[in-house]
Amino acid sequence: MQYRDAHRFDAAVFAAITLVTTGAILGNEALFVATAVPVTYLAVGALTRPPPVSSLSVQRTFDPDLPAPGERTIVSLTLRNDGGRTMPDVRVVDRVPDTVPVSDGSPRGSLALRPGEEATITYEIVPSQGEYTFDEPIVRLRPLSAVGTVTGEPSVDGVTTLRCRRGVKDVPQEQGTLRRVGTQPTDSPGPG
Repeated sequence: MQYRDAHRFDAAVFAAITLVTTGAILGNEALFVATAVPVTYLAVGALTRPPPVSSLSVQRTFDPDLPAPGERTIVSLTLRNDGGRTMPDVRVVDRVPDTVPVSDGSPRGSLALRPGEEATITYEIVPSQGEYTFDEPIVRLRPLSAVGTVTGEPSVDGVTTLRCRRGVKDVPQEQGTLRRVGTQPTDSPGPG
């Protein structure tokens, strides 16, 4: 988990120091009272921090579970707020393997989650034959005051590897013989 401060409060610190200094030099009480505005702004920023990424649970599902090569597959990524605080700004990017093209939708989402609430982003991929491992999604949380962000990679419940195979029974078989005149080899002899 990585916390980054937004540095939006540098102007408020400068304003508070300037107002207090100017008010002390000039003896003006109105400047001291005006200091309450940037100080309140700083207090709100200090008290509101983004919730930890560990309070999110993430689950990924594939539909169908075992697609054939070239078959459209729906990926669903469900995020649930298991914490006790509202998450007003949750941004998520599901990390799709580089060799799998996204055909519809987007593996990115922006949402808000109340405690106990969940939301799902869905998108379609078209995998080729093989196995594809999806990494943990990247999640960025921001509080309502936007004082900073927390970025992390929560662990995913459910399937993280997509297997795309075609079985022997899935290969289409052509019935009958070719429409040709003349001798044709066959496994079982018959009349004609």
